[in-house]
Amino acid sequence: MKAPRMLCLMLSIACAGLLFSTHALSELKRNPFENKSEVINKKKITAVAESVASKKGPPRITSIIVAGSASLIMSGGEHYRIGERLDGYILAEVYENGARFIKNGRTIDVKIVDDKIE
Repeated sequence: MKAPRMLCLMLSIACAGLLFSTHALSELKRNPFENKSEVINKKKITAVAESVASKKGPPRITSIIVAGSASLIMSGGEHYRIGERLDGYILAEVYENGARFIKNGRTIDVKIVDDKIE
C-alpha cells in the first residue's frame, strides 16, 4: 500500500516542478541558455543590415495606376498607396510617368522604369 502512495506523491511533485519551471521560464526577459555573444552578434548584424538598407537609392517603380486618392504604384512585386512607406520613403503623389516620395523632409521624384527590350 505504501508503494502506490509514494509513487503518486513523487509524480505529483514532478508535475508541480515541471509546471513551475515552465511558468518561471516564460517570464524571463531573456533565455538564460542562449549564448550572450550570439545575441550581441545578432544585434550587430541587424544594425548593419538596417544601415545598408537605409543607403539604398530611391524605390524602383515598375507600374502605376493613377486614380486620384486611390492611386498606387508597384515596386518589388508589392503595391503601395499614397501615404505608405517604402524603404524609408513615403509615397506622396502618383502621376502618369512617375511618383513623388518624401524622405527625411526631402522630396524625390522617381520615374517609372522602362524595361522594354528593343
